[in-house]
Amino acid sequence: MNMTQWLDDLIKAPVKKALPVLSFPSVQLLGIGVNELIHSSDLQAKGMKAVAERVDSAASVSNMDLSVEAEAFGSEIRFSDDEVPTVVGHIIESEEQADALVVPEIGAGRTGRYIEAIEKASKLITDRPVLAGVIGPFSLAGRLLDVSEAMIYCYDEPDLVHKTLKKIIQFSTAYIKAYKAAGANGVVIAEPVAGLLSPALNEEFSVAYVKQIVSAVKSDDFAVIYHNCGNGTPKMMDAILTIGADAYHFGNAVDMKEMLSLAPLPAEILREISEQIQNGKAKAVKALVEKAIADGVPLKSILDDGLLNGMGIVGAKFKNNEVFVPEVLVAARAMNMGASVLKPLLAEAGVVASGKVCLGTVKGDLHDIGKNLVKMMMEGKGLEVIDLGTDVPPEKFIEATKENNCKIIACSALLTTTMGAMQDVVEAAKAAGIRDEVKIMIGGAPVTQAFCEQIKADCYTPDAASAAEVAVDFCKA
Repeated sequence: MNMTQWLDDLIKAPVKKALPVLSFPSVQLLGIGVNELIHSSDLQAKGMKAVAERVDSAASVSNMDLSVEAEAFGSEIRFSDDEVPTVVGHIIESEEQADALVVPEIGAGRTGRYIEAIEKASKLITDRPVLAGVIGPFSLAGRLLDVSEAMIYCYDEPDLVHKTLKKIIQFSTAYIKAYKAAGANGVVIAEPVAGLLSPALNEEFSVAYVKQIVSAVKSDDFAVIYHNCGNGTPKMMDAILTIGADAYHFGNAVDMKEMLSLAPLPAEILREISEQIQNGKAKAVKALVEKAIADGVPLKSILDDGLLNGMGIVGAKFKNNEVFVPEVLVAARAMNMGASVLKPLLAEAGVVASGKVCLGTVKGDLHDIGKNLVKMMMEGKGLEVIDLGTDVPPEKFIEATKENNCKIIACSALLTTTMGAMQDVVEAAKAAGIRDEVKIMIGGAPVTQAFCEQIKADCYTPDAASAAEVAVDFCKA
């Protein structure tokens, strides 16, 4: 399941579905006790299914048992048929004990059983995402150090807390990845104890570590939802929004209207990016992209719904003669300014272009305005363009196409005397044995559909915007 699309659909839906984070509601539905539920992966999966059948929620969330990870680290747990499991005492009170703390293997304690439950639930529940639940790093540290002591240690012995947190995120990252491998569509990271901290302590001892987990596990098919039910979260929002989670979930201790005012909706900032591209405001686009990244807006959404959306609108207007070459040039400059911020992060996240095009003005022709417009429009559609420049000989087109695994060769010409070089490119592709593997597009002022058919190219387009649209279709085929 594409979780980026799921989140976009949630945002755009006129009626929002709830995403309840529950503890053990299925014990009543199944007629069993808590102790029985937490020791059976089959019952946990059936319980999630029973809740899903009862509630039309946005997603199905696993039992939020915040004792599982502490037990894996060696904490004593008190079990009961009528109460949620609770951690008894603490296991760390010195730096030496923190240094000696062993990071547990995945499967320790009940972690393996909970992973199995998600694997089974993901097969039973197919109409919505299935989300695993884990405890946040500082909340887990509170269980290992004792909650009150952990908060005091933040002032008196910060190194002790940091050493503990480093061990915790090592385990938590691996634990979440195991859930992902088992079929979970995402995870809810519950960080309630961090809600008791001051904004400065929250940023140092919680946010800094949650960020590391999020960056290690988040992907288009695996969403991370941050949950904090503390009443101090409004004053922490600036830091919380830098976590980079896909969504943020808060408890009823806060006013949700206030929280929304502190967290600009992605749709709003993406609309601003699109509009500023259309207005050709490069500096504004760069600043907005940087803000969207800091606010945790998904990178692909910034690209698709911000940058490419804006350039796409400009392309459509250009095609309809509503805007002209200067407007396209300034819009492209603005888009490229935003893209320069985004591209390194997209590469790190493994987001790739929807296709590659080898583009150039043919041999003997030094004109580049038309070619540059085509490049801008194609990049505005999310394609990667290998720009060979002007006066490009046929063999250079072929060489670049092979080296970059391009799906399309796009040839431009402004002079009737250079049109023949386009046929040379077609023949060169045949000779190189790649003609059946690539589409050859041609365009320029003197070029016609009849000429395209004559030289057996694949496509002629009369303008840059049309060329970009056709190229996208070719890459999807």
